[in-house]
Parts: sequence; C-alpha cells; structure tokens
Amino acid sequence: MHRRVTLAVCLVVTLALFFVARGAAAAPPELRTQISADTVGVGDVIQLQLQAMVVAGSPQPADPRPGNTTGFSLRGTSIGSSAQTSLQGGVRVDKFGVTATWNLRADRPGTFTIGPPTVSVGGKRFAGQPARIVVVPAGQAPQRRQGGPVDPFDIWKQLAGGRDPFGDEDDPTRTPTDTKLTLDAPRGQIAFLHATIDKPKVTVGEQVTLSVFLYVDRTQNEPEFNDVHEATAGEFLKRSLLDNDAQARFLGDAMVGGRAYHVKLIRKSALFPLKTGTLDIGPMTLSLARARGDVKRESEPLRVLVTEPPLAGRPAGYAVGDVGRFELKTEVTPREVERGAAVGVTIDLQGTGNLPAQLAVPTRAGVEWLTPETREKLGATNGTDRFGGTRTFSYVVRMQAAGDVDLGEIQLPYWDPDARKYGTARGRLGTVHVTGTSAPAAADAPIDPLPGMPDVRAQLAGARPAVRRLNDSPLYWLGLFVAPLAYPAFAGARAAARTLRTRRAARAEDPRTEMDARVAEAEAKSRAGDAKALDLATARALDASASACVHVSLRGTTEGAAEDALAKAGLGADDARALAALYRTCQAARFSPEDIPVAEAKARWSQARALLKALGKAPKARAA
Repeated sequence: MHRRVTLAVCLVVTLALFFVARGAAAAPPELRTQISADTVGVGDVIQLQLQAMVVAGSPQPADPRPGNTTGFSLRGTSIGSSAQTSLQGGVRVDKFGVTATWNLRADRPGTFTIGPPTVSVGGKRFAGQPARIVVVPAGQAPQRRQGGPVDPFDIWKQLAGGRDPFGDEDDPTRTPTDTKLTLDAPRGQIAFLHATIDKPKVTVGEQVTLSVFLYVDRTQNEPEFNDVHEATAGEFLKRSLLDNDAQARFLGDAMVGGRAYHVKLIRKSALFPLKTGTLDIGPMTLSLARARGDVKRESEPLRVLVTEPPLAGRPAGYAVGDVGRFELKTEVTPREVERGAAVGVTIDLQGTGNLPAQLAVPTRAGVEWLTPETREKLGATNGTDRFGGTRTFSYVVRMQAAGDVDLGEIQLPYWDPDARKYGTARGRLGTVHVTGTSAPAAADAPIDPLPGMPDVRAQLAGARPAVRRLNDSPLYWLGLFVAPLAYPAFAGARAAARTLRTRRAARAEDPRTEMDARVAEAEAKSRAGDAKALDLATARALDASASACVHVSLRGTTEGAAEDALAKAGLGADDARALAALYRTCQAARFSPEDIPVAEAKARWSQARALLKALGKAPKARAA
C-alpha cells in the first residue's frame, strides 16, 4: 500500500513538473525594439536593436535575426547577454536574455520597413516590432539626434562617451564605412586626393560626372591646404553640380589599406564632351602645408572614350551634341495684332543633359524672328547628379502678312543615352490673327531661263563692215610717242589718288565717324518729331558710341551681358546699367504696336546724350 502511494505521488509530481516546464516554454519573452533614427540619408548608418528577456528558469533566447533589411546593407552585428532584477508585489523576479544590435547602412532613397527582428525561445521564434524608415538623398537628412540604442551592460563604452577604449580604431563595425570609397592603398601620407568618373565611354554631349574626394587619415589632425588647381577638362563643357565648390561635403569614413580615413567630397562636376576621340581629364592638385615645406597632392588623370550617337534612326535636323532628355513649353502673346506689329514668343526648354544654347525657329512668309533674349536656371536636378534645368528663350516676332498666320512648330531632336534612342521635343506655336490688308502681290513676269544670252536672230544679216584698226589712226602714233613723256605725270597723279582714297577709307572706317553720323541722325529725328524713328536713331547712336568709345557692341546681346561688358570696359556701374536698360527700352519701343508719345522718345534721347558724355569720359575712351 505504501509503495502504491509513493508511485502515485511521484507520478503527480512528474506531471506537474511537465506542465510547468511546458507552460514556461510556451510563455513568450518580453521583447523591446529600438531604432536610432527614422529619417536618414543615403550612406548613413543606423542601429536596429532587439532586447529579449525571460524569467529565470525559462529557456534562454537565442539566434537573434534582424528580419527584412531591404534597402539597407548589414555592416556589423553585436550580441550580448542581459540580466534584470525587480520586485513585483514584494517578490524578487530575476530575468535573463540577450540584446542584439545590427548596424545597417542606407543604400538608396525611399521609404522602407525593416524587421521585425526575431529571436528563438524554446525552439519557437518570436518577433518584435517592425520599423519604418525614410531614406533621403545624401546630405538632405535632418541632423541626427545624439544617442540611439545603447548596450546597457557595455559600461566601458558608456564611460568613454560611446567610444570603445579597448577596441580597434579601424574596426568597420564600430564606425560607419562606405565600401564604394574603399581603396587598396593610400595615395599619400596624412591626406590625398582621389578622382572618379561614372562612365568611361559616352557620346558627344553626354554627361560624365567627375567626383574628386579628399581622404584624411582619421588618426591625424586635418592639415591646412593651399595652392589649389582645378582639374583641367579643356575638351569638355564643365558645369558644377555642387551649390558651393568652396565648401566640402563630409561623406563618412572609408577603409584604405586597412586604416580608416575621413572622406570629403570637394568637387562634383558635370562634363559634356565637345568632340569624339579619347579625351583627357587632368588631375586636381593642392598642397599640404607642412613645417618642412608644402607637399603636393594630386588626383588621378582620367580618360573618356567619346563617340557619336548612331546614324541609324537619326532624325532630320539633329545636331551632334544635343544629348539628354528635353521637353518644350511655348507661349505666344497676344494672339491678335495689326499688320506690321509684333508678338512675344516665350519658349521654355526643360530637361536634363546638355541643353542647347539656341533653337531652330520655323520659317514662314511674312514672319520675322528677331534675336531672342535668353535666361537660364541650371544645376543639379532634384538632388541627383544629373545636370539640367530650364533655359528660356524670349523672341520678338514681327508679323508682316495679314490673315491667320500659323507660326508652326518648334522641334528639337535629341539623343537619349538612357533609353539608347532618339527623341524629338515639340512645341506647337499656334495661329496669330493679323488684321489689316496684305501688300498687293507683284504681277507675274516671264522667267528668262538663260539670262544674259543674246536675243534670238529673226533674219539674216548682211556682210560685216570693214573693221577699222587702231593703228590706222594718226592719234595712235601720237600717243605712242607722247606716252613715255606722260608717265611721270601719270604715276604722280595715281599716287595722289591712292593717298586720297586711303584717307577717305580711314575716315569712313573710323568708329568715331560712325558715332558722329548716328548722333547727328538722332538729333535730326528729334527735331522731326517721329517717335519710333527717334527711338531707332537713339538705339543706333548708343550702339555706335559704345563701339567707338569703349569697343563694346550692344547689338545682339542681352541687357545683363551688355551691362557687364560696359562695366568691364571702365564705364561706371550706374551708367552701364542705365545705358544697357535704355538701349533695350529703345529697341522694344521701336517694335511696339502702339503709338509712342514723341515726348517720351525725346526724353529717352536726352538721357542718351548724358550717357554719351559718360562714355566719352570712360578710361578706354581717354586712352583711345
């Protein structure tokens, strides 16, 4: 009987222990997930941390995993044990577990969900909370807050302010590193330059991105630099992709020959090749200021193979060098004018790549396109390395024919290097209604297919009359003997005539002669009282005087370019601005469809006379 009781008690205890152990194994651990930042830039490193705790006697958490890391690269993992002791209702509760930290580097822009991190307890996996992270282009992330997931048991790291005093300074898991900037060996002690291009082979006009990096040994203080010389690229059109070339952009740390270096981006340029062949990009150079003398550092010289876009499928009108992706937007105002008046045509050329500096306008009878004024807003587009933006062409178009005049369409064929095909940007201009009557057409006249030929002979002619020879006249023999005597007089007269012609030509070519004539013409127009003719004469007088006094031509230039040229020639800044603006105002007034008051035109001529005096006192004018 006693034996049976003992067996029953043992069975009950065994079953109780079994169910207790099973309940403990099934009890989920306490999980806590942390992320160091929710908005980062491309290339930044964040820390994802999972802490898993169980009560004493439960199976220990093991095999922590980060879960989904799409959009990120795993740069290192740290796993440590954790322990906690607390009082719950007066009862001591001991908990044990693990803390896992993963270093993740953002690889590309976007919004990503990483995790959830998981851990295995008693053969079953438990998941923490996922984290949503926004990755923006490099340099655009908000300032990172200090701290982040911290290992509560790494006391040495906490006392050292986050730096492991016993760790390796070049440990890539301790400091964020960028494998794209990793080099096999340094190109110089303390600091050196390194240059890269994104494409070794392109077509004429296709963008090549040149980047120049400055590497500084992390164990050294950053030295001072001087005698900076930019990378030469004489066979390329070079445009900067940075807002400020004088300010370097810190990218992070990279491993070079087993050592960690701070890396800064100091130049980023878009290069557009201007011809075919193997084109050279020279090195950028600078000097390190050292106690024993400056030490020169230079980047690598680079080469680019340049070819033309394919001939197959090339559209008519394509100009070699128009490479990128473009679109055209047009605006025509007004849509109704009188015959002889003008309309304004604004064309916005937008896109990425080598935006053309001029457009081919459609030709129409009775439509005259004047030289456009150009404005541009170009640079790196949308935080990328693509160069582009907007170039605006403002035309004045004179309408000489009455009726509904179709201005046609602007077309710009281009080569798209990404799609590897040709495209054409189109901008429809539409119709302008021109009131008034057209000039009568000239009567049709017969066309002579063989101009200059003698008339057709209608009848036979008689015998030719006898030809009288020159030597049959006594005057011939008189001239034969007198000519030698007259030669000295003839030679002297010819020399005098040549001198006279030379002096006349010199006076005619003298810019001041042209200036005096244009000023006199403006004075005459001012007395005549024709406003538009006076504005035309004023503009010509300003252009001729600028050419004669300071050798600057105002014709065909924008107002800003004319102002800069006049200022560089020695004219005062205020006078240069006023003269350029007055010239542009006179040009616009002469094409205005409305009548111009004579008083306004005379006021402009009075202002012009004062500016002409300032031109005559300019340094270049005095030197001449």
